[in-house]
Amino acid sequence: MAKQMRVDRPVVDIRRGPNFKSELLSQALYSQGVTVLKAHSGYVRVKCADGYVGWARIDHLSARKREVPGHMVDVPSAALLDGSTGKFVGRLSFGTYINIVEKREAFGRISFLDRDAWISKGCVRTIPKKRLGWKAISTYLENLIGTPYVWGGRSGFGLDCSGLVQLVFNSCGFSLKRDSVDQRKSGRTVSLRNIRPGDLTFSPGHVAVYFGKGKILHASARAGGVYLENLFPELPDSRSDIYDKIELVKRVI
Repeated sequence: MAKQMRVDRPVVDIRRGPNFKSELLSQALYSQGVTVLKAHSGYVRVKCADGYVGWARIDHLSARKREVPGHMVDVPSAALLDGSTGKFVGRLSFGTYINIVEKREAFGRISFLDRDAWISKGCVRTIPKKRLGWKAISTYLENLIGTPYVWGGRSGFGLDCSGLVQLVFNSCGFSLKRDSVDQRKSGRTVSLRNIRPGDLTFSPGHVAVYFGKGKILHASARAGGVYLENLFPELPDSRSDIYDKIELVKRVI
């Protein structure tokens, strides 16, 4: 029977092979559950909650029991303070699910790496019981503007194009796969002529979110991070390299 473990660092890298030089494929966030498939030289091959499979360091995981989360970090990154000293002890990424066990004034107490830690209540929200709409999605996307581009990144510390889309849409109740090639299968196809805010544009190896008024928001290696850029060719400094190669527009909202 496969072993269940939990991510025990703010972010854990998921790599193609069992060593730190291997290609970064994706990332898993703190407290996320993974299924251990096999072990090799200090690494374990894991299956993440979204079905993604890769290698993670065994010492970045733990066998601690699952806590039922009630809240989610909804800022790019949130500082954690030690429960005894008040000193900074770490950060959690946007999209991290947490269990607040006590509330005191402007803070909530969580368990973090086997210690009590406090997080500002202004950095979290209750996990919604239904899907959120474009207003919430667009706000979270805009909040992540300026996040560095990282190949394989899917956290508030670094993102690639499909990592950005998966992280934000999943946090709002839409279950999308990790890679753009699989995200293409979600939603329904619409024409570029009928594109509207929230639609996803797909060009070879790239996905972006249409923001309206001829603009897209995406994680771009050329731009160096998450930015809002012009898409349509009649606009200045448009990303014609993307517009000219759009193969598909999907509507998932």
